[in-house]
Amino acid sequence: MKKKKKIEKGQNERATRSFNGNVFETLLVEGKNHFLLHGISGLSVRRIAEQTGINLGSFVYHFKTKEEFVQLIFQEIYADFLKDFDGEFEKIESSATSPVQKLERLLLALSRFSDENYQLLFRILLEISAGEPGIFHVFAKNPPRHVIVMNEIICECQKQKLIRSDLTPLQIYFLCMSTVGASTVIARQIGHASPNPKVKKKIHSLLAKKFAKTRMDFVMSGLKSVG
Repeated sequence: MKKKKKIEKGQNERATRSFNGNVFETLLVEGKNHFLLHGISGLSVRRIAEQTGINLGSFVYHFKTKEEFVQLIFQEIYADFLKDFDGEFEKIESSATSPVQKLERLLLALSRFSDENYQLLFRILLEISAGEPGIFHVFAKNPPRHVIVMNEIICECQKQKLIRSDLTPLQIYFLCMSTVGASTVIARQIGHASPNPKVKKKIHSLLAKKFAKTRMDFVMSGLKSVG
């Protein structure tokens, strides 16, 4: 009987903490944590409700469906990124003297973001490679703004004949992000997962700020207008 009361007390304390705060935010925070660990397919609404001490009825009241919950998780994640991105882009806009310089500085900013958020981005890459329909649905409904901004800068560079025009903006975006984005995420994840100190040291050298600039320089030299 004492054990049962102790369990009930623990559950009530969790529930009180959740409801004294913001239930909506509590569920989203826990949802983001679960996404990082388990992905969309492994994200369990029941487990999230149990761990936050919030009943399923409250979950349904706030989110209706798991799909809507996942959508909001990604909106929250992307909102955090946009806050940093917008601040960085304002600095780039005010200080860059040409579209090429804007593109260079934007690539460095995205490289840094990839490094700082490698676990999240690695999970997204896993979801995409697994063909998880939820991730494609999210991107279809919420086109990433940084992609739109970069596309506009690339088009302006091509219009002024500052970079190659024989490639489409999408091809250039893919080239840029595979060099400074995906490679950063994968390298950081390998360094994090490897128990070998020598591997960690080598990965660290690949992710140094100076080398990030070198990678960006390689991309930009390959994009220089040839005509």
